[in-house]
Amino acid sequence: MLGVVVTASIILSAGAAAQAADPVTVPMVTSPSIGSLPVFIAIKEGFDVKNGIKFTENLFQSGPTIQAALVSGTVKFTAADTNNLIPWSAATGPYTTIRQLNNAPFFDIIFRKGFLAEKTGGKTDFATVMAALKGSNVGIVAKGGASEFVWSQLVQGAGIQWTGAVVGTPSAALIEAGFISKNIDAAMTYDPLLTQLVSKGAAEEAFSIREYSKGVPAVTQVPGLLVAARADLLGTPEGRDMAKRVDKTYDAAIKWMRSPKNFPALVEMAQTKLSLSNADAIASLKRNLNYYSTTGVINRTAIDAAGVWYAANQPTVVKGKTYSAADLVFDVSSREQAPIKVGVTVSSNTVATLLGLAPRRLSKITMTTDTPKNCKVSSTGITATKAGACSLLVTVKDPSTGATATRYARAFITVKK
Repeated sequence: MLGVVVTASIILSAGAAAQAADPVTVPMVTSPSIGSLPVFIAIKEGFDVKNGIKFTENLFQSGPTIQAALVSGTVKFTAADTNNLIPWSAATGPYTTIRQLNNAPFFDIIFRKGFLAEKTGGKTDFATVMAALKGSNVGIVAKGGASEFVWSQLVQGAGIQWTGAVVGTPSAALIEAGFISKNIDAAMTYDPLLTQLVSKGAAEEAFSIREYSKGVPAVTQVPGLLVAARADLLGTPEGRDMAKRVDKTYDAAIKWMRSPKNFPALVEMAQTKLSLSNADAIASLKRNLNYYSTTGVINRTAIDAAGVWYAANQPTVVKGKTYSAADLVFDVSSREQAPIKVGVTVSSNTVATLLGLAPRRLSKITMTTDTPKNCKVSSTGITATKAGACSLLVTVKDPSTGATATRYARAFITVKK
């Protein structure tokens, strides 16, 4: 995980606490996509209950509806693309990710059967295919959603003057209908829809975003799916404890999924929950299983690059802010600090050391906060001023210019009266 969080209370281990009390219900976003398989497996195998929580399924089909459910509190956690979290944070945030779910991008592009033969002479490289799409309509999951932003990244990276339109095609049936009618020539979508449409001959593939084909813009190579929640949930000890248990549950579910002996049962689950044929379930899992992250470590660099792209190309969407991993990442496996009382000051060196940032004698330590009512920061430390959660961004910069010269971490400290 990236970033580090100091919590205000000692978190109980997921072992003894889980056995001592009834599991805490955690409403999860689910959808007929590869991102929900760990949730389905966790429920079936009881990994959630073993960690003191109980997942419940809540079906949603698109990013905008998921965002609304998170805001209303209907759900607590979701799998979301980086291209969801940055716009969401600007619109109704902040949002925070606690782990990486998939190591490859979530979205990829498929084409109407016959399009390549008609328009590119069968060529499949990025530059040729994108040039052929300059006047085409393109299917996306939802207007204003992550898939549309990824399409914009492709257009910019190809350097074309695109004159087509985006068309909402959130299902395999709508994509296929668009291809048959030639209303769309390509679609930005995800698995298992990718596999389904290609395997039945309704679509064809060319360059790949997920496989990072030559020419594909680097900004598209963001973590495909991240497990995320609204940041205010993680501003409480209970929310942070819940996040830790969710993270451990994903660890267990993905470990189970990656075990070869469980592949037949996983295929059966994909058939049932994703409405796939046996052949499509096998093909989709073979294509995606190795993308699931067994560690949860988040690709901070890719998130930072995406934040720069949004600031430069979608300034209205992000309201002029350049988002980075420092804004979006919360490490639930951090070391803990006891609560501090109002009036108490903790030195910046102490906080940076606790966070594992390894400050040196000549290091410059900077702390900022977005909770100024609860704590005051200075060049030398943090002073608790009001009961509540103190949110910190701690940055350590060494005089050297090496790859690790600048290190930062997010922190939450609970302030008591």
